[in-house]
Amino acid sequence: MELPNATGAARIDGVSLLPLVDEQPFHARGGGSHVAVSVGYHLSLLRYALRHRECGVPAVLLIDSPAKNLGRNTNDRELVHRIYQRFMSILDRCVNSASWARWPRSS
Repeated sequence: MELPNATGAARIDGVSLLPLVDEQPFHARGGGSHVAVSVGYHLSLLRYALRHRECGVPAVLLIDSPAKNLGRNTNDRELVHRIYQRFMSILDRCVNSASWARWPRSS
């Protein structure tokens, strides 16, 4: 999501299972970055759950107003736009993938 002041290096800590960005815990980052890392982390879990349904991770994600904890400056507005672009990108890939046709639907 192109975080401000970050190289883009992210991974999951093997002990805490929480995200690290540039080897910093996500809670150590500033407001907008904290929100973006948290959303990105949960989107990653969702993507994994959609690909590996047997994993036990819920294949649902509920995000309540990710923009409410961000400022109103240009950088924050651009970050919010990138977060929503990521949502749409994942949704588009799910809808257009062959595995989506096999997705269980309620009747």
